[in-house]
Amino acid sequence: MKAGYRQGSKKEWVDQFDSLPEALQYAKENTNRKSSDKQETGEKWYGSKNLDTAVEMGMSGWHDIRPEVDEMFSKMEEHISVAIGEVFQTKYDFGGDSVDMDRYLQGDPECMIDYVSEPAGRMGRVIRIHVAICASASVSTERIMRRGVLACALVDCLNKLGVGVEVWTEEACSNRGDQKWSTLIKLHSSEERLDINNLMFALAHPSMLRRVGFSILERSKWPSAASMVTNSYGTPCDMLSGTDIEADISIERTQLSIGDSTESGVEFIMSAIKGLDLIK
Repeated sequence: MKAGYRQGSKKEWVDQFDSLPEALQYAKENTNRKSSDKQETGEKWYGSKNLDTAVEMGMSGWHDIRPEVDEMFSKMEEHISVAIGEVFQTKYDFGGDSVDMDRYLQGDPECMIDYVSEPAGRMGRVIRIHVAICASASVSTERIMRRGVLACALVDCLNKLGVGVEVWTEEACSNRGDQKWSTLIKLHSSEERLDINNLMFALAHPSMLRRVGFSILERSKWPSAASMVTNSYGTPCDMLSGTDIEADISIERTQLSIGDSTESGVEFIMSAIKGLDLIK
């Protein structure tokens, strides 16, 4: 874990984690639990019975929205299939379609050129996705989950196009003044094999914010953390770290997002991948 003010700022504090398990463990070790572990009322709002239940769900996996993700992706498949076209890579061999004269004159027996087709998307490109998970108290659990379906479907789509994907979440809020705080978590590295099921809790479950995120704030070393906790855990604001992680796609907080329906979600995803020149 890294914690401190963003470079060049004394008003923006970031608690950063290199993985979801690291963030979940940090939240679980909270000995000063307040709203993060509230159990008397609001289980539907939180999405889980208590903090420990939420952490366990994040650790073991929560896949309830998989059907919705698959439904959204199926609506895009006909558009995506044409994008997984073929480009030709040259391969030198003893036989082939044409000769490389420089190799031939140098006496290289593998001087013939063969053209091997490979999927166009597999060119070593990495797309960084930055997703806000902060939301006001008035935002319903259903809306949080619908938007999470959008984020998961986008990641799933990019993966199936053959590009590398790096996924980050950020919970950013302010103290109703000029002080801002966020939790930045790297959920997936492009070097890892992607299992979309492993991202669903972090991207789409309300407990990621209302249990785990609250607990991290309750433990934060940020000087204004205690007053933020007292003041209803802050007000959602735009993410702070998009330029720091060099994000290619940012999905801002729920109040500003699209994707409340499958149709608008498909439109957003198609627009995003076309904007990256991944499909025509």
